[in-house]
Amino acid sequence: MKSIRFKYLLLGDYLVVLLGLVLVVYLFKSLWHTEHAAKLQIRQGDKVFATFSLNQDRTIDVAGPLGNSRIS
Repeated sequence: MKSIRFKYLLLGDYLVVLLGLVLVVYLFKSLWHTEHAAKLQIRQGDKVFATFSLNQDRTIDVAGPLGNSRIS
């Protein structure tokens, strides 16, 4: 199997590669956050059961279809 040689690439090929690299860098910068989570949101189906701050230590018991769940 022969490898792809750069002399066979056209201008459009280089533009597609460049656009892909720019898109990857943009998505990395916009989606990768270094901030830590501040809230916990508990959902039951489509409804929000509760929202709590992660700055406090607590234990939460949630009743579900398979029994109680304890979140610490």
